[in-house]
Amino acid sequence: MKKSKLLSILLLPILAVSVLVGCSGSKTMNSAFNNFVLTKNRYSTLGDKINTASISKYDNSLYVSATSDLFYVLKQSEEEYVLTSLFDAKYDISILNSSNIDRLRSKTTLKDGSNNNIDLSTRTYNGYYAIYKIQDSVAKGVFNYYNKYVSTFYNAIDKVKISSSDVKEYNKRMDAWVSATDKFAAAKEVFVSRVKISGELSIHSFIFSEFSKSYNDYIESSIKFVDYFKDLQIKYLLKDKVYTEQDSAERIVDEMVFNIAKTLYYEDLKSFNYSDCDLGELANDLVDHDSASGLTNPYARVLFTYLSKTTSSITSSNGDRVFVCGPYASSRIFGTRKYAFISAINSFNKKFALYQSIYNDIDVYAYNRARSRYGSVDIDNFINAQTAEMQAKYNFMQDFHNYTLTEYARLVLNDPEIVQ
Repeated sequence: MKKSKLLSILLLPILAVSVLVGCSGSKTMNSAFNNFVLTKNRYSTLGDKINTASISKYDNSLYVSATSDLFYVLKQSEEEYVLTSLFDAKYDISILNSSNIDRLRSKTTLKDGSNNNIDLSTRTYNGYYAIYKIQDSVAKGVFNYYNKYVSTFYNAIDKVKISSSDVKEYNKRMDAWVSATDKFAAAKEVFVSRVKISGELSIHSFIFSEFSKSYNDYIESSIKFVDYFKDLQIKYLLKDKVYTEQDSAERIVDEMVFNIAKTLYYEDLKSFNYSDCDLGELANDLVDHDSASGLTNPYARVLFTYLSKTTSSITSSNGDRVFVCGPYASSRIFGTRKYAFISAINSFNKKFALYQSIYNDIDVYAYNRARSRYGSVDIDNFINAQTAEMQAKYNFMQDFHNYTLTEYARLVLNDPEIVQ
């Protein structure tokens, strides 16, 4: 007994230390925020910070100057920059310069800096386009929601008791996002080096495909994180105000933009993962037409309109043209139609859960090629060749796009041309 008691006394300090380590090692909501900031800063070069008394610890800090390989730096004035929360692979390939970019759709012969002819194949341009415009734009649409509400979310969530399971899952998704970000950053370095070695012009399609796959992995990780961020905002902060007249019109539109970007990822990007992520056919379809109604692939009309509404091209300081995100849908488009928006978002959210479960059961690559008219089998013959159970699933996917997504997108993007 005495030996046992003595052993217990001797073990107390060790047990105490282990308990303290366990407590200090547990993650909180702030852990995820700090992890995001650390990741962001790891890929950025920041100048001197500008002291702003009104900024909380969760607001984006202002800097005299800031450069970034992987983050979009929004210029606020001649002296101030704000580093946004959006992780953005902002490339600067010199061949896409302001004097040539507008002619790339119809011409493959360009002029270099010495006025010499350069042959830029359609395949090469489509590879750039798929990354710069399609994937960049979808990624921006995903993170648009987080950027808008990150500060108000963390300021408010500090005062709310969150279940341990939600905190654990939130940090788990943040950890997965950090891992995907690091892998994507490494893939971007490889991609850029290969582009430079190839002279930016004669790049093999597998180089684009390899990088597009890593970009897709990053986008999917971002979707899973931002989706949970939104769910926690609704669960703990909005509660019974969500999707009612008390809900902010702006927030509802922002969630709808996120949902469109999320769906476009599954519809038009992830499905190509099963063919080494070659987005060439999709890009070719989009750049060959001036309106959504003329697309070879009728299922890309929402994507086409989304790109035209949410992106634009600007000239950087050195004269190079890069694709960047433009204005998203505004809450001003609500007008007197707030009930229609609330009804649409409720319907969409209910059906999207079923959409995701079915998505994992079907051959999305074969289905996408058939419906997009990229393969030798049309959509009707493809569906009719399936079992009765699979026919029902493919028909749901058809209806989801033709009705749920299309009507939803028409509200947010305010474009009557999104039709089948």
